[in-house]
Amino acid sequence: MDPDRLQPATAADGPEPAAPDTGRRLGASQVILGIIIVLWLIPEIAGLVTGQPYPQLALVLGGKWNERIAGGEYYRLLTAALFHTSLLHLGFNAYALYSLGRHVEDLLGTPRFVALYAISALGGSVASYLLNPAPAVGASGAIFGIVGALTVHAWQTRAVFGEGARQLLGSMLFIVLINLGLGLTTPSIDNTGHLGGLVAGVLGGSALLPRFRLVPGYPTPVLIRDSLPGAWLAAGLLALGMFGMVLVLPPAIGG
Repeated sequence: MDPDRLQPATAADGPEPAAPDTGRRLGASQVILGIIIVLWLIPEIAGLVTGQPYPQLALVLGGKWNERIAGGEYYRLLTAALFHTSLLHLGFNAYALYSLGRHVEDLLGTPRFVALYAISALGGSVASYLLNPAPAVGASGAIFGIVGALTVHAWQTRAVFGEGARQLLGSMLFIVLINLGLGLTTPSIDNTGHLGGLVAGVLGGSALLPRFRLVPGYPTPVLIRDSLPGAWLAAGLLALGMFGMVLVLPPAIGG
């Protein structure tokens, strides 16, 4: 199901202007995609030159390393979402970001998309920090957050967009269940990070997503786009709350 079908090109502006059409300019989702590819290449090349294993380099540079985060290296809660352990790992997340990221960015607008992506990445890292002692890298938590936000969007607009929204909702739920199932059966997958990103994306999306409603009009009903009052405040409080959990709760430490 293509999320772009839920963004009618002829929708009338409501109290909040429609998200700008970014069809021909570089979007934040593409910039993020470029960054994670470059950050995969740099340690990969360094690993070939030095002979140091790549996963160790990724962890040292910015991975989710519980002991170091507890020691004050809080930036790792976000930078962990920029590194990947293998080409396959990178490929899956890059494809998901390429396929879904631009649609969500067009729906939200660039500032809100960046906020959603960061909140989802933070949620994945915080959950992994609290529940999984193993080091971790990857954008999967942020990707799960995008999927969670799209699921919220499809649920909220099912009465407005009809079958398109219902198909998207089914597709997103299927993706979530399949990937969580794979996480339960594959020990190397950090399912806590996936779940944390998903929950953060659902909550962040609930605040940042536009609301759509139809009002009577002639010759056809008019589509109105609204923004949730206090959306940025709610998103900020969510991010602060997750960071506060890191400050007051102990990390998971391996035996």
